[in-house]
Amino acid sequence: IILRVKGNKVINKGFDEGKRLSRLAWLNSDAGDDDGVSKGYLPLKVENNQINILGRNLTVGSNGLPSSIVSYFGSSNQTIDGSGEAIVEDPFRFIIEKENGELIRLLPGDLKFTEMTDARVRWEARSRSEDLDLEVSGEMEYDGFVDYHLKLLPGKPIKIKDIRLEIPVVNTKAHYMMGLGHEGGNRKPEWI
Repeated sequence: IILRVKGNKVINKGFDEGKRLSRLAWLNSDAGDDDGVSKGYLPLKVENNQINILGRNLTVGSNGLPSSIVSYFGSSNQTIDGSGEAIVEDPFRFIIEKENGELIRLLPGDLKFTEMTDARVRWEARSRSEDLDLEVSGEMEYDGFVDYHLKLLPGKPIKIKDIRLEIPVVNTKAHYMMGLGHEGGNRKPEWI
């Protein structure tokens, strides 16, 4: 096979021209496959229960869920301000309501950090009650990605009316939303 390529060389690999779809080159990229911190980011720092990353920090409560999230980014997301603004008003709440309307009170156990590298932090916690236990495992990466797994373990047969995770986001920080059957865009007025 002989290929003869004619014409001018495409500038900047064609990234400047959307019609070329050349920005899809990232599909075959292996950037981020290792456990290193990508250029432009900072290594994670953990102080007590607070995880600090570039422009933000997340404090993990004794139940394993976030108790505080603070952003130090300016309104343009291009500068970092020293004062910081809270993203949530109160700690996350995992609510379990019995069939009779009674709420199950989970008592948090010990929070354990199980892995700490420059790129990732992992933790576990277990909250207990007479009726059931809640296992929480979470991880945060240097770019701000946070992943949680929650597992309920019943101690005895129980009838449940509702289980929910309440995230008390500061109202002025909740203009947009995505998920729960809603494509990205303005938050629906009924989602307060």
